[in-house]
Amino acid sequence: MADSLDKIPQKSGNRIPGKFPYKYKPAVPGACEHTHTFEVPFSLGCNDGNPVIAAHAKVKDTTGYPCLDPVTKEPTGETCYRTETAWGKGDDFSGANWAMYFSASNCCPQKNGE
Repeated sequence: MADSLDKIPQKSGNRIPGKFPYKYKPAVPGACEHTHTFEVPFSLGCNDGNPVIAAHAKVKDTTGYPCLDPVTKEPTGETCYRTETAWGKGDDFSGANWAMYFSASNCCPQKNGE
């Protein structure tokens, strides 16, 4: 979360997962759904415009499939799971990447009787 697109962590125009200032690690790894609320400084988004949010996650397909031995290609009897990374749905960042962002509305305190 930042007050402008250029403040979202990036390298050569690509957003950098894991370098965001707000992080969440689930208390129960592997659970199917997580909800978390971040406390954000009130000043963020109370200047010019609304805050910009880029949400990145590691996701796992819980369906599973039979694991194969890498040498023999025979089933090992264990269950394997596909994992990927995902971005919160929104507008595309520029550049050749999958990163997306969205804006949020803030209710900011009035200043000087405005």
